[in-house]
Amino acid sequence: MKLNPRAIETWLNDVLAKGEDNKELFGYPFKLVIKDRKRAIERFSLDWETMQLHGISKETTFRLYRSLFVYSTGFHEML
Repeated sequence: MKLNPRAIETWLNDVLAKGEDNKELFGYPFKLVIKDRKRAIERFSLDWETMQLHGISKETTFRLYRSLFVYSTGFHEML
Protein backbone atom coordinates (compact mmCIF):
# COMPACT_ATOMS: atom_id res chain seq x y z
CA MET A 1 0.00 0.00 0.00
CA LYS A 2 1.41 3.38 -1.01
CA LEU A 3 0.67 6.27 1.35
CA ASN A 4 0.56 9.88 0.19
CA PRO A 5 3.09 11.98 2.15
CA ARG A 6 0.71 14.96 2.25
CA ALA A 7 -2.05 12.77 3.65
CA ILE A 8 0.25 11.59 6.42
CA GLU A 9 1.34 15.18 7.10
CA THR A 10 -2.34 16.14 7.42
CA TRP A 11 -2.95 13.22 9.78
CA LEU A 12 0.05 14.22 11.93
CA ASN A 13 -1.16 17.83 12.05
CA ASP A 14 -4.63 16.69 13.12
CA VAL A 15 -3.20 14.52 15.92
CA LEU A 16 -1.05 17.39 17.22
CA ALA A 17 -3.96 19.84 16.96
CA LYS A 18 -6.18 17.55 19.02
CA GLY A 19 -3.64 17.75 21.81
CA GLU A 20 -3.64 21.53 21.64
CA ASP A 21 -7.42 21.63 21.94
CA ASN A 22 -7.13 19.59 25.14
CA LYS A 23 -9.22 16.88 23.54
CA GLU A 24 -8.91 13.20 24.06
CA LEU A 25 -6.45 11.33 21.92
CA PHE A 26 -7.15 7.63 21.51
CA GLY A 27 -9.49 7.86 24.51
CA TYR A 28 -6.96 9.50 26.85
CA PRO A 29 -6.69 13.16 27.92
CA PHE A 30 -4.02 14.84 25.84
CA LYS A 31 -2.60 18.38 25.86
CA LEU A 32 0.61 19.69 24.31
CA VAL A 33 1.05 23.43 23.79
CA ILE A 34 -0.79 26.73 23.59
CA LYS A 35 -2.29 27.52 20.21
CA ASP A 36 -1.23 30.28 17.88
CA ARG A 37 -2.08 30.88 14.23
CA LYS A 38 0.33 28.29 12.86
CA ARG A 39 -0.74 24.76 12.10
CA ALA A 40 0.23 22.37 14.87
CA ILE A 41 2.70 20.58 12.63
CA GLU A 42 4.47 23.88 11.90
CA ARG A 43 4.91 24.67 15.60
CA PHE A 44 6.87 21.44 15.98
CA SER A 45 8.83 22.17 12.75
CA LEU A 46 7.58 18.92 11.24
CA ASP A 47 5.84 20.45 8.23
CA TRP A 48 7.02 19.59 4.74
CA GLU A 49 8.33 23.07 3.94
CA THR A 50 10.40 23.45 7.12
CA MET A 51 11.94 20.03 6.66
CA GLN A 52 12.95 20.98 3.11
CA LEU A 53 14.41 24.32 4.29
CA HIS A 54 16.61 22.42 6.76
CA GLY A 55 17.99 20.26 3.98
CA ILE A 56 16.01 17.13 4.78
CA SER A 57 15.26 15.30 1.57
CA LYS A 58 11.74 14.56 0.41
CA GLU A 59 12.43 10.85 0.79
CA THR A 60 13.65 11.26 4.38
CA THR A 61 10.68 13.49 5.25
CA PHE A 62 8.31 10.89 3.84
CA ARG A 63 10.06 8.14 5.84
CA LEU A 64 9.72 10.23 9.01
CA TYR A 65 6.00 10.78 8.38
CA ARG A 66 5.45 7.09 7.70
CA SER A 67 7.32 6.07 10.85
CA LEU A 68 5.33 8.53 12.98
CA PHE A 69 2.12 7.19 11.48
CA VAL A 70 3.03 3.52 11.84
CA TYR A 71 4.42 3.75 15.37
CA SER A 72 1.62 6.03 16.60
CA THR A 73 -1.13 3.78 15.30
CA GLY A 74 0.75 0.71 16.51
CA PHE A 75 1.05 2.23 19.98
CA HIS A 76 -2.69 2.94 19.93
CA GLU A 77 -3.40 -0.68 19.03
CA MET A 78 -1.25 -1.87 21.94
CA LEU A 79 -3.25 0.29 24.35
